[in-house]
Amino acid sequence: MTANFYKNSANMHGIDMHHAYILPPLSPSEVAKGHLMTPWPFLVQVKLSDPGGDEAKRTPTVTADGEMMIRDGFVHHKVTHFTPVPFLHPYQNSVETPKIEASSTTTPLLKSASVSSGGDLLSVCGLGWVGANLNCQEEGVKVTGVVFCVCSVQTSPQAKDLIFRLFDDFFKKMLVDWVTGTLDKLLEGRRIPSPVRSVVKWLAEKAVKQFLDWLEILAKWSLDKATEPPKLPPPEEEPPKLPPLKEEPPVDWEKEEQEREKRQQKQRDERNRKRNNPWWDPF
Repeated sequence: MTANFYKNSANMHGIDMHHAYILPPLSPSEVAKGHLMTPWPFLVQVKLSDPGGDEAKRTPTVTADGEMMIRDGFVHHKVTHFTPVPFLHPYQNSVETPKIEASSTTTPLLKSASVSSGGDLLSVCGLGWVGANLNCQEEGVKVTGVVFCVCSVQTSPQAKDLIFRLFDDFFKKMLVDWVTGTLDKLLEGRRIPSPVRSVVKWLAEKAVKQFLDWLEILAKWSLDKATEPPKLPPPEEEPPKLPPLKEEPPVDWEKEEQEREKRQQKQRDERNRKRNNPWWDPF
């Protein structure tokens, strides 16, 4: 399974929930603005290259298909919001919708676990050319943006990319808020002055975030070790091959016996010759 990397020409589409003033007004006090409805669905759309994106989070040198790529932490701060229904109050279109767009944000959900640029991991789709973005909502940030990005540069996303992204954006913030809120209630119950409580909450927030960062680093290291393929032992060296044994020709025993008799006869003749020699002295 492969997934495309984000690049400038990627498009985000989605549905975000905000408030809206609609027609008709239900009371005289609502004539000026309309009747407030919350939550109200807005269709949202933005191209990552549009004005409002974080230019510092685009890749300075690395490109894909001739376009800059998107680094982790990229946020687009101006997302177009509109609704297809025709009965929005003019106040909504002229005042409230521009306010919503001015405070809107969208940021990529997933990032690659191994490919980085400028010290930041690169944003990546979830499956093929389809990705997901975290969009602002009336009740906080949610995964409501669908990204379409055609790119020739691809990677293989891993489950830990999603796990640690959710940990960074949801669990970590929730835990920090719970710890600081509980600590504030305890200090308030002991009648600690508000300035002191603020300082203690600030220190506790920094300490908890640092502790969670250490836990995240340890978890990533442990997961990498657990999923690392086992190292195979080095191949054993083969023993040197001995040269093939030379086949000896078959022994001709009859010929060997003849040769032995010839040698013995030669030795006897030599002894007889020495005995018959008058100058030979055996001592």
